[in-house]
Amino acid sequence: MEGLQLSSEEEVSNVAFKSVVEHMSYESEVQEILEFIHLDHLEDVYGNRREMTSASMVLDDLGLSTDARLRLSAAGEWEKKKQNNQSKIDGDYKISKKIREVGYYDAFKLQKNEVDFKANIKRAELAGHWDEIKEMLRRNELPEDFEARPHWVNLGNTYRCLVEPLDIANFYNRAKNDDSGPYMIKGRPLRYKYMQRWFEHSQRKKQQIQVFPRRSSLQSCFWAFIEELCIKTSESNHFEEVRGIVLELENEAAGWLMDSEFCRDVLLKDSTFVKWWNTLPEQHRLSSCIAPLMK
Repeated sequence: MEGLQLSSEEEVSNVAFKSVVEHMSYESEVQEILEFIHLDHLEDVYGNRREMTSASMVLDDLGLSTDARLRLSAAGEWEKKKQNNQSKIDGDYKISKKIREVGYYDAFKLQKNEVDFKANIKRAELAGHWDEIKEMLRRNELPEDFEARPHWVNLGNTYRCLVEPLDIANFYNRAKNDDSGPYMIKGRPLRYKYMQRWFEHSQRKKQQIQVFPRRSSLQSCFWAFIEELCIKTSESNHFEEVRGIVLELENEAAGWLMDSEFCRDVLLKDSTFVKWWNTLPEQHRLSSCIAPLMK
């Protein structure tokens, strides 16, 4: 059996577990335990040697060869590295857009450059990875405290904040809202709802409060709110008809825009947000709570 060859560390970090399995000659026996073993070998998930030993005993019972077990272990390490590098991968894309003076949301929506195409491929790969974790949770195949572990809460929240805007851009760029309605009602993937729930639970526990303000955790959905407001204001003949929801969005945005990272991307002069806001009546803009930020 030929060894699995990977040309670079970067390639290793981007290899999905299922792609590894597809190139293994013992694919049929691995497929039988794929769902069970996918995350069992990750110490960050199970957190102790005893449980990892139990997973090893399962492999013994299944009769996998030493080579097969080593490859499974290696695949697990690559998947772990992929998760840990996830924020760097997406963060680098966001930074590259700032250098080009184009907000990464709008640049991704326009898809004018090769890097945007590559980012779309990465977006789809990561979605598949997190959807698989979501399904494992649904089937109770992960530890009971998985959703409360700080490493996974932070990783999921970082992923949500960086990648959900790209999903929103893809949703509206392909006019999916025409068929299914607003992103927040029909289009938002369950993986983001899971991650938001993890984050809100961790914040309630950290702050020792019963209810965590839901809107405070919806920054990743900012662009979905903007896209819907763009539609509503363009379809309305009178600003007063939409004034209430505009004020609500501005009040939320005032807090979100205090985040310098978020602010720099949103307030670029050609961003969807700035273009939309500048179409609002001048009298409203002059008295808006975010007027000082828009100068």
